Amino acid sequence: MPQTGPDRKLRLLAVVAHPHDITHMCGTLGHHVERGDSATAVSVTGGEKIHRARLHDELRKPPAERNLEAVQPAESYGEQKAHEMAEVCKIFGVEDVRVLPFADIPFQVTEEVTEALAEIIYEVPLTWF
Repeated sequence: MPQTGPDRKLRLLAVVAHPHDITHMCGTLGHHVERGDSATAVSVTGGEKIHRARLHDELRKPPAERNLEAVQPAESYGEQKAHEMAEVCKIFGVEDVRVLPFADIPFQVTEEVTEALAEIIYEVPLTWF
């Protein structure tokens, strides 16, 4: 019989599209971690393309004024975003942070994406309501 009541320990899984999206729920995750619950944060993509403000700023300029060499390469940008996600989660006590290697543009729900998320769901013992 599952444990019930205020002392019940929960296991939460937060799944987001891009690493920075976790900031929308870090407060809630942190609250739960503080009360003794545990949490896993997963970003399905590295956000290498959709949230690259510097690249978008350069592309808005006329071609002759663009300096694309000053734009961080997608791979290192993705690594930076994964590191930032882990650091933000750490502030809120979330230690299990994962960034999956799927492209954000175009994002496609494939069998590979579904299987990767299913593996995490099976691996992380969740508390279902």
